[in-house]
Formats: sequence, structure tokens, C-alpha cells
Amino acid sequence: MDFEVNKLTALLNNDLVQIENNILLQQAHLMKIESIERKRFAFTQSLGYENHSLNDIVQRFTGDEKEALLKIHHDLSAMIQDIKHYNQKSMELAQMNLTLFQSQMKPSTTESWSI
Repeated sequence: MDFEVNKLTALLNNDLVQIENNILLQQAHLMKIESIERKRFAFTQSLGYENHSLNDIVQRFTGDEKEALLKIHHDLSAMIQDIKHYNQKSMELAQMNLTLFQSQMKPSTTESWSI
């Protein structure tokens, strides 16, 4: 979650170095996530759950195991919602900065260009 907050802060501060670092970090995180997802898929496939969501899998358990899985499901859902929120705010801010930058790049009709 700190990554998402840092990304938003860098955008708010127009810190280009930090924005670039965040892009590189995000690419590294995506590679790790893809690796973990491949392992997760192989594991769930080996158990016969390849086409099931975590919620579907949780419903197959009872007792303490189900409670533990429900907590994991809840925690993951909350993290995903937080990440979506920060991503949305970052995208809005990046779009606003891009629009502002583009408007500054257009010469105004009252501006004269001289050499």
C-alpha cells in the first residue's frame, strides 16, 4: 500500500525522478505478481480448483479453516479496494497534469513568436 501512496505523493509534487522510480518499481512488482499468479494457478490446478474464485474455495471448508480463509479473503478484498482507490486518484491526477502540460505547450493566440 505504501507504494500506491508514494506514487500519488510523487504525482502531487510533480516529482519526476520519483515518478520514474515508481514506474520502475511497479514494473518489478508486476513481474513478481505474475510469477506468484503462475504458482497460485498451478497450485489450485493441482487441487482441482483452477476455475474457482477464493470465495468458492472458502465455501468448501468448515470450522477454523473456513474462518482463516474468510479472514484472508476479507483482507485481500480490502487491500484490492485500497489499491483501486489510490490508482483511481493517481490516474485522475496524472490526467489533470497531462491536460495542464498540454495546455501550456499550445501557444496562445495573443502570444507572438519572435526570433
